[in-house]
Amino acid sequence: MKNSFLNLLIFSFLFNLFSPSLFAQKNKSNTSVYELKNKDKEYIRQQIKTDLRFLTDPRLEGRKAGELGATNAANYIKSRLKEFSLPHVDLKINREFEIVTESRLGAQTRCIINKNFVRVPEEVAPLPFSSNKSFSGHLMKNMKEPLTPWLLPLFDSKNEAEKYKDNWIEHAFVLAQEALKQDAAALILYDQFDVLETLYVKEGGFEILDIPVLVMSNKTYEDYFKNKNSLATISFELDLVNIKKKTENIYHYVDNKKDKTVVFSANYDYLGYSIKSFGNFTSSNKEIFYGADNNASGIVALLASLEIFNLLPIDKSDYNYLFVFYSASQMNNKGAFHFLDQLPETVKNQIVHTFHYDYIGNYLHNTGLFIYGLYDNATLFKKSNINVLPIQGYQESSIAYVYKKFNFPVFTINTGAHLKHGTTQDQFQGVNQNGIFRIVELINELTLSGALQDYLQSIPDGLSKELSFNNVSWEEWGIESDKSYDGLGVKILSLKKEKLGEKFGLKDGDIIFNINYKPIVHIEELISVLNSLDRGQRVTIKVKRDVSVIDISEKL
Repeated sequence: MKNSFLNLLIFSFLFNLFSPSLFAQKNKSNTSVYELKNKDKEYIRQQIKTDLRFLTDPRLEGRKAGELGATNAANYIKSRLKEFSLPHVDLKINREFEIVTESRLGAQTRCIINKNFVRVPEEVAPLPFSSNKSFSGHLMKNMKEPLTPWLLPLFDSKNEAEKYKDNWIEHAFVLAQEALKQDAAALILYDQFDVLETLYVKEGGFEILDIPVLVMSNKTYEDYFKNKNSLATISFELDLVNIKKKTENIYHYVDNKKDKTVVFSANYDYLGYSIKSFGNFTSSNKEIFYGADNNASGIVALLASLEIFNLLPIDKSDYNYLFVFYSASQMNNKGAFHFLDQLPETVKNQIVHTFHYDYIGNYLHNTGLFIYGLYDNATLFKKSNINVLPIQGYQESSIAYVYKKFNFPVFTINTGAHLKHGTTQDQFQGVNQNGIFRIVELINELTLSGALQDYLQSIPDGLSKELSFNNVSWEEWGIESDKSYDGLGVKILSLKKEKLGEKFGLKDGDIIFNINYKPIVHIEELISVLNSLDRGQRVTIKVKRDVSVIDISEKL
């Protein structure tokens, strides 16, 4: 009898000691700390290394969406998700979607200058955002008249050529937007400093502009246009065929039957590779954009978060959790838009916060961890043992812009840009793997310990979801337009005192024709763009003032 009673006491003690609910209560009473066992910490660190090494393997060729490398990365992520014991609920979302991965030249493509056939794409090539329009007429270099083709330098100076030669496509895209806004019939850019290794770029990911855009080699330019001020004849017919492929988003939804959901996300695709010299497609001729920090570090962080959720014997039922790996992030975040468009309304309405791991593989204590988000978030991170730099607002280039469109509060997390971003040098060995683990520990502690709940409750009523992305209204600008003006853009008749327009530096008579590289042609477009801007966002407005064109760039 005595032994039975003793056994009962021991059982009762062990039950209370290891009861998950009591363990959770213990953790919630001390919201600053929760502990993984040392062996679990070491396991997660090793898994971060394993995941990172796979995702930066050259055989994945830069994980470009729609290509085999991205498919292999997706399959790897799905196999890792199967290792977790966390329950998964199918949201009946179509994971797959179509993207345009490249535009190929069709058989009808041709270009003729002064009755001479010019080789396409060796001497002149259409750019991936070019329309399929054809053209025949006259042109002269540096002549910028409406309804005529423009022949302009791709770079204005040698310094600019060196600055933009690695991302000259984006630079050309901005020039094309300007030409479209000023009603050019076509745009031909010439590489006067001869810095481009190849003219032909097949990759998609750009918005197709309603204007044909070509780039011309320096030799072709010199043969036909250098030192000549007379008109030349040009005709071209573009036959561009869009190549469509499928890619997919990946998600894991833990439904704890609660009315609040927290989202963790990362992007798993990247830039792919480029060819060193045109016409040679051997593997040794490929320059791979490994994307170790930007953005494989975010993927391994999200997997590490799942590991912590899986390993800790802690009550996770305060929230439902949605973990998402987006594809096509390099194509204007098409994957995120596709996923969130399909998300059931019941889940959308339950989302109280989102955490997006951007690039976090470059943590240094002296530079810190940047957390962009809503409200005054400094108190949420003040007890952290890493150097956290909370910042109100968001980065336009990040997924936060997408979450803004769906009105979800968000923290985007990164360790700041560095010189290797967007280059072939962003590789495995340059990533601070222990820093990734420490960052993941911090973010997971916020949600598992109850600190996030306390933070959300501290936000004033009515400022929860709207706070992060507080749009500026058209009325706040105080702009009265000149309705008699019938040119391109919107002419300001007058500005109200103490309104944003005046504070921003606009003046009566200014003609606004571009905001953040978006052409403004009519008053309706101006109202729409200004209504979409957010407080804390940097805004660049191009205006024509008298005979000058100036940029006004300020934070709202």
